[in-house]
Amino acid sequence: SVISINNITTWVGNNGFHDWVVASSWNGAFPNGSNVGAIFAEGIVWGGKVNDGASPTVRVNGNTYGSGCAPITRLFRVRPDYKTGDLAKDAANFFSKSLGSVTDADIQQLRDQYEKDWKEWPADEGAIYKDVDGDGQYNPNVDIPGVPGAAQTIFIKYNDSRSSANYGSPPIGLEVSETYWAYAYSGALGNVIYKKVDIVYKGTSTSAANSTIDSLYIVQWSDPDVGASGDDFAGCDTALNLGYAYSSQATDAVYEGVGLAPPAAGYDFLQGVSQYTGNPADSAIFNLKWRHGYKYVNPKPMSSFEYFAAGGTWSDPSFSYNGTLEFYNLMRGKLPIPRYPSGEPFPESVSDVTPFGTYLTDGDPVAGTGKIDGAVDGPGDRRIMVTNGPITMNLGDTAQVVLALVGAIGNDNLNSVAKLKENDNTAQIVFDQLFKLPSINPPDVKVIPLHNEIVLKWDDNQESVNAIESFDDQGYKFEGYMVYQIPNASSSIKDGVLLAVYDVNNGITAIYDTTADINGKDIPQLVVQGKDLGIQRYITITKDAIRKSDLVDGQSYYFVVIAYAANPSPLLPFHVLKSAPVVIPVVPETKLGVRTSSAVGDSIEVTHTAGKSDGSVVAIVIDPTSTTGHNYSVTFDTLAGGFVWNLTDVTDNRVVLENQTNQVGDENYQIVDGIMVKAIGPPV
Repeated sequence: SVISINNITTWVGNNGFHDWVVASSWNGAFPNGSNVGAIFAEGIVWGGKVNDGASPTVRVNGNTYGSGCAPITRLFRVRPDYKTGDLAKDAANFFSKSLGSVTDADIQQLRDQYEKDWKEWPADEGAIYKDVDGDGQYNPNVDIPGVPGAAQTIFIKYNDSRSSANYGSPPIGLEVSETYWAYAYSGALGNVIYKKVDIVYKGTSTSAANSTIDSLYIVQWSDPDVGASGDDFAGCDTALNLGYAYSSQATDAVYEGVGLAPPAAGYDFLQGVSQYTGNPADSAIFNLKWRHGYKYVNPKPMSSFEYFAAGGTWSDPSFSYNGTLEFYNLMRGKLPIPRYPSGEPFPESVSDVTPFGTYLTDGDPVAGTGKIDGAVDGPGDRRIMVTNGPITMNLGDTAQVVLALVGAIGNDNLNSVAKLKENDNTAQIVFDQLFKLPSINPPDVKVIPLHNEIVLKWDDNQESVNAIESFDDQGYKFEGYMVYQIPNASSSIKDGVLLAVYDVNNGITAIYDTTADINGKDIPQLVVQGKDLGIQRYITITKDAIRKSDLVDGQSYYFVVIAYAANPSPLLPFHVLKSAPVVIPVVPETKLGVRTSSAVGDSIEVTHTAGKSDGSVVAIVIDPTSTTGHNYSVTFDTLAGGFVWNLTDVTDNRVVLENQTNQVGDENYQIVDGIMVKAIGPPV
């Protein structure tokens, strides 16, 4: 299945194998929906010296271009909003078809699978869930499966029983659980997929009770193809524990074909393996919680970084036991030569040997300083290894690491590297906060297609409006709405045109976040420019902002309405919290045989018939397809010492709005029966 909830995607099988399924060229699309990508293949690889009475001692296995693993459970994928969320884009990714080709049957099939996975979520196998009722047991009717707060989660569990078919090593007897999750954010976190890996040493049927694995390394291996595969470089940032790949050229033929600069993509070891010490002064993260009495085995989560290249000076390990020795030497920071225990060092022109391990190409390609790729081989098809280790495991021990797949697209290849590090820094901060992330819901938008005109309104669902506009979490408070037109269904809002901002009149207008420029220097970047003109929950559109022309009946247009919250406190990874972008396809046209009695913006006649009130009433048609032709009355009253007003459908003798307090005449009024009624005043 596929993680596809935000801007970066990845496919994975129930045995941990990541197939290249996007146009037979990449493991996932980046950006989402583009049919191009930055990673060809990836997987977790491990290697160590196994002392269990069998030989050979050095054994390596995992997932690269093949798999030496077998599933223990089926694959499970969940998202909390599967019942009510818009699954069209999700279905397009899952069924590998265009968004316009997605059918209701596709969406229903996906919804049914989500429901099945929700009900059968394997909590007893270690799958994470939110224990809502606090009873310590998974109850699908109450509890929420997946990483709490995540918009999508995948869980798999497999073993190494097919090890000999991969790199010629017999099985060690490992059980591996992998949890993937992502957040539906549009900022830096929209370019991140997290992964927690748990490795349990169960042993084989012949393993003695005192069996151990010495000098075990856990590797995030990847063959990144940043667009075109033959022009890439590799690098690492030891301060960020990040290993990555990027294009050697300012442009890339594949990404240029979709109008984008080449991205950068890589992997960050957010957390290395910790072990139990029993010392209450020690602390480390385990199972996404701080634990006293635990200590990290290695001071740096990324204890080494290596790369090799197809046809390069050092190339891929072979699919035989020689490949085991070659891989294990790479893990130890040595050249991939099939000899052990001896090993030859990498050239000093590309490697730095530190007390923590060996780091290749750990310079800064943006600044052009330090050891950067190109000193040994020219641009090519790189493979990268981000490694944690060595550690020792006894039979029954568990080793756990947490990683992030991070992507970024800038103005050119080097700007993408700068943005990658910015996104990665946010991913690390969010991990350090243990994913205590606020999340604001997207508006529930109704579409009103008219003749050469479109109305979008999002106030019908008052429960949704109340939840959004009362949002207050971790210092982030609701601030407003933004409306975008985007070129097509797979576009991001970065590709679109901002049509309107409707924000609370509270003095908060321009909001900035910190970003990195092409030289990697932190600079303020304007994220939202508010107007302080008050909240509005509808927009009338007559112009095509993409093509700069009038709207045309029968033409498809695409819009996104985002709710956002703001937190002005300093030292935050982001100051604006945006809802997930939900693409709204619209085709303007009036249905045949339907005649409306009014047009958008028409004023309804209002007569003051009774009482001495100095208040006034304005009634404006917003949705001519929903007007009733009924008569209405507005009456003023007092409630708790203040003035309120009510709107009654006189024809049906029903109150449609009750105890309304807004009397200032702005756009922050509820639309009912297609009409916005504004009661203004009276002054005290």
